[in-house]
Amino acid sequence: HLACVSLLLDAGADVRAVDEEGMSALANAAQKNHGDVAYELVARGADPDDAGFVDDDAVAHNLLWDAVAAGNEAFAALLVAKGAACGAADARGSTALVNAAHKGLNATVDALLAGGADPAARNDEGVDALIAAASEGHGAVVDSLVAALAAAGAGLDGADKDGTTALMAAAVRGHGAVLDALLAGRAAVDARNGDGHTALMFAYNGKNQVKTLEAKYLKAVGGAPGGGSAVDPRGHRGRARGPRGHRRQAPRRGRGPRARGQRGPRRRGLRLQGPRRRARGRGRGRALGRRAAKKGAARARVSD
Repeated sequence: HLACVSLLLDAGADVRAVDEEGMSALANAAQKNHGDVAYELVARGADPDDAGFVDDDAVAHNLLWDAVAAGNEAFAALLVAKGAACGAADARGSTALVNAAHKGLNATVDALLAGGADPAARNDEGVDALIAAASEGHGAVVDSLVAALAAAGAGLDGADKDGTTALMAAAVRGHGAVLDALLAGRAAVDARNGDGHTALMFAYNGKNQVKTLEAKYLKAVGGAPGGGSAVDPRGHRGRARGPRGHRRQAPRRGRGPRARGQRGPRRRGLRLQGPRRRARGRGRGRALGRRAAKKGAARARVSD
């Protein structure tokens, strides 16, 4: 009841009061997914870091991380402005900045960087915000991160556990504008991953590479904390997805399986067989109709 919350706060209610279990009004609003109430409470002085809770799936939540995961840039900006810790991370070490970069939330990335988020922070797979943004082709985010890394005296060649750099991640998916920005920032053009492959090798075979790795990539990019957040429109049962890892296999040489004589699965199923069955059924019905007509004509001649 947002109106009631506002009236009570106007009357001087303690916005930071907690119950015997240590739950504040903000924590309760976040857990019950009341986003408008949570926003009002933070705007009126609630502690932006005092809304952590554990959902029914035993997943721990952080309000800023959830705001980013839900793409709620206005709430994320408010939380940062009110002093939320910008280094919030999920169970796999992906920070709010890495998640925002992966989603292309440029305003949130800028707010987090201004709030002190570490631009070089990595998750358990070694993915940092620059790799996450470059792999998705978010040019504006890449520009912000390149500037932040330069200001911090860090380079652009950080790699994940497989040795994948931001330049390779952009090359394999054909993000030319991102490549321009990274090269302008002096990213190492001939850096090699764990298999000895460079960004040029990934770019050369990028189309086949992306097709081959699509399922693996989608599986690797995900697994962020579950819902239950005041900023997640899907409610506490939803799953907010964020970056996990961006593993890359070596570029494949030669052509695909069909060029080597390995045929794919035969096209069977109802869609192909159904029309033939119906056609045979219609033909059989017409044949029976003709036979009945002939018998009828024969009976007529006999009776005459």
